[in-house]
Amino acid sequence: MKPLLLFLAVALVLGIAFLATLYLTQERLIYFPRSYPGDHPALAGVEQVPFSVEGKRQVGFLLGDPGDGAPAPERVWWIFGGNGSVALDWYGLVSRARPGPGTAVILFDYPGYGFCEGRPHPERIQRSVDTLFSLLASRWDLASGDLAERSSALGHSLGAAVGLEAARRHEFPRAVGISPFTSMSEMARRQVGPLLGRFLRHDYDNVASLEGMAERTPSPEVLLFHGTADGLIPCAMSETLARSHPGMIELVLVPGAGHNDVIAPLEPTLSALLSNR
Repeated sequence: MKPLLLFLAVALVLGIAFLATLYLTQERLIYFPRSYPGDHPALAGVEQVPFSVEGKRQVGFLLGDPGDGAPAPERVWWIFGGNGSVALDWYGLVSRARPGPGTAVILFDYPGYGFCEGRPHPERIQRSVDTLFSLLASRWDLASGDLAERSSALGHSLGAAVGLEAARRHEFPRAVGISPFTSMSEMARRQVGPLLGRFLRHDYDNVASLEGMAERTPSPEVLLFHGTADGLIPCAMSETLARSHPGMIELVLVPGAGHNDVIAPLEPTLSALLSNR
């Protein structure tokens, strides 16, 4: 084989191998799961709610359950963290907010995170949300529509996408997204270019979720927060989302906040939302 043809053949094989590796292992570039030690201090303040998805054990955390014989909670907050956080990272903020009687808070872990088995994937995560939603509706003796009407989603980064999609699927009347992207495919194009971006298997699409939410009458309330110094997900993405449905979406920019430090300056606002103040 001539040297040029040999070079091209080797380059082709290496290129195919690289693309195959990228396609098959991209979840390692998207998700950064962590597990809990058995003596995590927050475990004393939450109720673990086990359930199963695709034969894999999942565990959510519940605060503010009214208990047997008491009326179902009037307000239910579903909280979804980013790709490098776990549900109990939110425990401190929620406990300081002190949601009053009638408010339950669900701290949600993705498959492979916390105590949950399996591997994360957009469809698997939504099946996990759906399963826990049905379990809690049964537990509180609520029709699915009644639980949805009492529910609000709150999520950061990847969790904003999970929360907005959950709000779309179950028709929550309110959703709060912190540092959302437009879509994971757009993020991939920004990071690795349009060609490699086509190989994305784990797509989350906030544009589509919001489009579906806007089709409802009345439309839900959507509140977005974004740090102006976010170096990972530019605040221009939130601005794009807000412009798509200006009557439904309110955007609040957080001056000087980055991607991972945006929660702290928002704590008073988030606490007021969680405690219904």
